[in-house]
Amino acid sequence: MALGDFMRAPTDDRRTETCLAPDELITAVRLPSDPQPTPSVYLKAMDRKAWAFALAGVACALRVSGGKIVHVRIVLSGVSPVPWRASHAERELLGGEAAADRFARAAEAALQDARPLRHNAYKVPLQKALIRKALEAVAN
Repeated sequence: MALGDFMRAPTDDRRTETCLAPDELITAVRLPSDPQPTPSVYLKAMDRKAWAFALAGVACALRVSGGKIVHVRIVLSGVSPVPWRASHAERELLGGEAAADRFARAAEAALQDARPLRHNAYKVPLQKALIRKALEAVAN
């Protein structure tokens, strides 16, 4: 099963964060290797004085070939009860050049459907900045 299918945001009817049934458990995890080198990075923003966990984070993998982005994965943390794949951002990037303006558009696309609560709206610009920084880090 793909990790994206395993993690699920809780609902009013289901209070768990995975698709595991009550009588199931994980006995092994297999992570297939990619035959092509793909730079990746994880960045997080946290206030160590107040909290022991990241306020926002981004995991990013990006491969460029012939000047074009041929593979990209972006997953956000701190914005949902489970890791959140930024599919809109990935579509914005795929096939284009690895450039700052494209990274900025991808960051906007990643959060286009964000519905922050009153007390955590600060995470939207924070997350956008982390996305841009992560993309710049793996593109160079």
